[in-house]
Amino acid sequence: MSSGAIAVLSLCVLVCAAAILLPWVGFVGYATCAMLAPQWVWREYLADSELQKFISAMTVVGFVLTGCRSQTLPRGVKWAMGFYSLYVFLVVIGAQLHSNPINAQKSVVFVDITWKIWMMCMIGIMLINTERKLAICMLCMVLVTSWNAWELNLKYLRQGAIRVHDFYFAGLDNNLYSISTLPVIGITLAYFFSAKLPFRQFLVVILLAMQVHQIMILESRGTMLGVLLCGALATYFMPKNPRTIAAVIAVGIVGAILAGPPVIREFSSIFSSGEQRDNSASSRFKVWGAGAAIMLDNPVTGVGPWAGEAYVPKYIVDYKERRNYKALHNLFFEIGTGMGVPGVASYLMFFAIPWFMHYQLWRRHRQELSEVMMVCNLAALAGIPGYWMASMFSSGALIESPYLLVACACASLAVSHTQLQKNAQDKLAMEEVDEMEVEEDGDLESESYSDRSEQVAVAR
Repeated sequence: MSSGAIAVLSLCVLVCAAAILLPWVGFVGYATCAMLAPQWVWREYLADSELQKFISAMTVVGFVLTGCRSQTLPRGVKWAMGFYSLYVFLVVIGAQLHSNPINAQKSVVFVDITWKIWMMCMIGIMLINTERKLAICMLCMVLVTSWNAWELNLKYLRQGAIRVHDFYFAGLDNNLYSISTLPVIGITLAYFFSAKLPFRQFLVVILLAMQVHQIMILESRGTMLGVLLCGALATYFMPKNPRTIAAVIAVGIVGAILAGPPVIREFSSIFSSGEQRDNSASSRFKVWGAGAAIMLDNPVTGVGPWAGEAYVPKYIVDYKERRNYKALHNLFFEIGTGMGVPGVASYLMFFAIPWFMHYQLWRRHRQELSEVMMVCNLAALAGIPGYWMASMFSSGALIESPYLLVACACASLAVSHTQLQKNAQDKLAMEEVDEMEVEEDGDLESESYSDRSEQVAVAR
């Protein structure tokens, strides 16, 4: 067994043991394992391992044994958690209501993955209750994603090219793998713009360059568009000072160098007219039209989780492929056809509510945020829309990273809510102390004035 596989197994054992007493460690281990995918990276030795399931199980055990304690959650976070729970409920009910012989097995897989992600995210939101825990969780996600990016960039340099149509990573094709890295790119961008030390900023930009370059290598046009939106929002919401403005210019130069003519040509094809579109882009419009028609015919309950693709051939007039299913390549239609309008609405609210709350936090209190909270705030504001933009071209409904980003965003909202309440109470207490001191000074002045009056009267 390789040294890397031994190290990963050892760490997983330690995380499982620690999760019983410190379940938040289990959540961090789950997030790290989800982004690293060790069963794929070291598949010669760990292909049949169920590391995530073991970590998840120990985390749940630890959560129960420690009394299911939760930090104080703001009302908006509770609403987001409620909408996410409603979405998972609709997924489970949809799988029971609909029985499609073509996609029955896929529906089972969809339900199995969905409820496990939901369970871990709910635990993470309740347990990640300090800035230190938030920083550890996000940093682990960034580092393991950068490790995979390093491996892919190294493979590209050795081979000179990557066959994107044959690319596969832990069950993900080039588009889905690229989408899975985008929420972490949002976190990395936030670290970059929030770093105050030049050396730390230099290290982060190296990680960011590797993460972005792997998307260029894999030629995922939708994710490229998502990265651009993520970068634009990060630039808009970042602290404006000479250091960050210089950092934006530097990142732009590095991005232009990494892109080169082939990547620019591939990205520009997104905006090509009908005659100039390639087969992939043209077929997507037909599939999206079919997805919209399926939603209109089944607006309330949908056709069952991951079953929409089995109905697509029936809604395309000139469908000529041999397969009796066609992926929808769109997050909105993937969920909307599967669970209907209620499903896609509840799913959207899970992402929209934390984003709006972080926008309000940025608008009202950005000057009061610490470096860690600034990273969380900026990552949510940039990463969530970036993920949705990229997922308009390929569905990422079963990818863990966007849910982990929202879980960190919700947890950071709870932490900041507690901090702001404490600051407000401290400020109020200080004001009361100042008022008491002013009153005491006034009483002393009155006493001294009456004393002087009495002295004058005696003198007269």
